[in-house]
Amino acid sequence: MIRTYVDSCVYIDAWSGAEPDRTKARSFFADPNREFISSNFVRLEPLPKPTTKGYPDELRFYERLFLLVSGWVPATDTIIDEAIAVASDCDTSGINSIHIAATVVGMADEFVTTESDSKPMFKEKRLRVRRAQDL
Repeated sequence: MIRTYVDSCVYIDAWSGAEPDRTKARSFFADPNREFISSNFVRLEPLPKPTTKGYPDELRFYERLFLLVSGWVPATDTIIDEAIAVASDCDTSGINSIHIAATVVGMADEFVTTESDSKPMFKEKRLRVRRAQDL
């Protein structure tokens, strides 16, 4: 079983991504060989828009995907300390550093994103950073 921390952009692609990315993201979440790990930082990106704009189908879609998560990494000072170290080592943005830190602290095997592989997060050495499009 592959313990996978999924970036919020993969959740968003599963709902509204252009083809073939949408289909690829949806099939990724159906992979029986994965155990999904996440944090509330991931929920922060896809949930506000359908909540405030009144898009109940989109909101239910994300909520169903979040039910697939078997391990939630709590927001702690340890995550922030680790994120600062990640940002310092890899020159990543704040939220991407938090996601990488949560992946490490949550003992996931990999971090999956839709970001370009030229982004600084791909410099992280303690875990595998992969593009969802390549899976």
